[in-house]
Amino acid sequence: MAQDRKDTLDKIKKIIVREASKVKYANRYIQRRLDEWRVRPAANLGADLGFDSMGIYDLVCGIEDEFRIRIPDEKIPSLVTVNDVNKIVLSLNDEHMLSENGKLLNDVANMMSDHFSVERRDVLRRRHLSHSLGIDLAGTEGKKFFADIEKKFSVKLSDDEIDNFELVEDFYNALLSKIAKTKNAAKRR
Repeated sequence: MAQDRKDTLDKIKKIIVREASKVKYANRYIQRRLDEWRVRPAANLGADLGFDSMGIYDLVCGIEDEFRIRIPDEKIPSLVTVNDVNKIVLSLNDEHMLSENGKLLNDVANMMSDHFSVERRDVLRRRHLSHSLGIDLAGTEGKKFFADIEKKFSVKLSDDEIDNFELVEDFYNALLSKIAKTKNAAKRR
């Protein structure tokens, strides 16, 4: 979790550096260089990093695109420091993960329970697939399960990926990643 938060801050810093390099002057863009080391959590977006109101708007758009979130308009004025941006991104990411991923995890648990005759609560506890749950992903029922997963979530899991799943969590994280990539590809079209 701490690594995820650090990764989020690092991504935000890169977006800030990218967006700060675009300053509009007399209806044309001029290049400006902002060193990443200056982008520290306490840095003020305006006073320290040179963002004006349009720059903040471009920054918010860049962050929304990168993290696939929507920052409510009423929250934008509260984005004063880099840390404020980080806090709102983490908060919105957590809300999004809880709502969307909670439903996904329940769907996966129900499907595993149906296919493999395992207790749904054991799947939700993220047990070891073969040792704890007795699931053979390479077997006939495993192949049916993955066919149903691919159909339901519009993803394709390779045999190599399937062979690497030891824990329910391994499978769940791979599925989340595939779904996110599929959604991103669909958004780009």
